[in-house]
Amino acid sequence: MAGAALLEGLGLVPFAVSSVTALSIAALAMLSLGQGLAVPALGVLALGGVPEVQHGAAAGAFFAWFDGGVGLGGPLAGAIARLTTSEIAIVVAGCVVAAAVPVVLARRLPHLGRTVRA
Repeated sequence: MAGAALLEGLGLVPFAVSSVTALSIAALAMLSLGQGLAVPALGVLALGGVPEVQHGAAAGAFFAWFDGGVGLGGPLAGAIARLTTSEIAIVVAGCVVAAAVPVVLARRLPHLGRTVRA
């Protein structure tokens, strides 16, 4: 999951600043690969934390929040672009996606969040 989020976030940044078509297409391919890997991985994470009898409710809640985020993300990015530039809006989106990486890593490596006592 961390790799998928990283691919997705890193795909947005070169797309935002590129003026070369080939680089833009490569960046979008990286973004698409990351998104294609992230969605199923997020679904597995959502289902992994609940008992099997609650998988239907967990999947419903996951996709409701996911779709809500997708629905709000476009207008939010548009508002950022209107206030700044479209390039900045895309970079902000990339940073938001890349911010998921430490969250996923902390979930996979819970010992990193513990306080070490001497």
